[in-house]
Amino acid sequence: MNREMEGFAGLELRMAGDAKTIAVAGARGEQVFAALAEAGKRGIASFRLFGDREEIRRYMTGSGLKEGEIVHCSNDQEACDRAVDAVAEGSADLLMKGKVPTPLLLKTLLNRRELNPGHALLSHCLVLEKPGGGFLGISDGGMVMHPGVEEKRRIIGSSVDLFHALGIPRPRVALLSATEQVNEKLPESTDADLLTRAWEEGDFPRCIVQGPMALDLAVSRDSCEAKGYEGKIQGDADILIAPDITAGNALGKALIYLAGYAGGGLILGAKAPVILLSRSDSAREKLNSILLGLTAAAGGNTQEEPG
Repeated sequence: MNREMEGFAGLELRMAGDAKTIAVAGARGEQVFAALAEAGKRGIASFRLFGDREEIRRYMTGSGLKEGEIVHCSNDQEACDRAVDAVAEGSADLLMKGKVPTPLLLKTLLNRRELNPGHALLSHCLVLEKPGGGFLGISDGGMVMHPGVEEKRRIIGSSVDLFHALGIPRPRVALLSATEQVNEKLPESTDADLLTRAWEEGDFPRCIVQGPMALDLAVSRDSCEAKGYEGKIQGDADILIAPDITAGNALGKALIYLAGYAGGGLILGAKAPVILLSRSDSAREKLNSILLGLTAAAGGNTQEEPG
């Protein structure tokens, strides 16, 4: 299969027979265990479950999760510490947030030098399966509220790492704005112009970076032809970099809830990806996020400086 056109079903085929180990911090909650049971049933992952032993046993029985190593922890901080330790020491390949506070888990992760050697910027990448095949990434709709140029550099780097793991050798990255024209009153347009110039001068060698771009130019070849747009991206962007968290979040949710795109997401930037499931995610979205995390871990996802 052409990996540039495969979807989540293709990722599942890739992961079959190469089960990575997920360290689940705060392993409790029906939604968490439903996702784990589905992944376990498909044979794509094994689990180390950090939390209260008796609680974990009850959830395993209730969800039908048949296998998982239980590591008893007396509180959320211990669960986060030991789950992060497992990834740092190599007994697990990636992290998954259970029922622990998100800031607690991410702070614990960033404080572990082996997983954060370069003071990583954590960002969120939503990955959607396009109706015609292939993936579309949107970042950052979940972590960095108002990224500047340097934050966008790192967000681009993390997203590109993920898309390399997905099988896209040179992802096309569109820097979104309201228009393709540079306008000093639109900071996202001037940021995009600076980053595009940096790409032209040799930064970001592992991808194509273009901006500022209106959304229609990033995803519609017809719009590019109608507007006479001659950039390197002609409606075929792989990754959309949003101006801020509000735009990224709204765009992603619109495609999921209004257009029916299948999706999943990850927290990127450290040495190990983090699977962070939303309460509103469907069962399929939860499984998709696990598939993305396993693929990123198999692909050696790390945040690299551009250049």
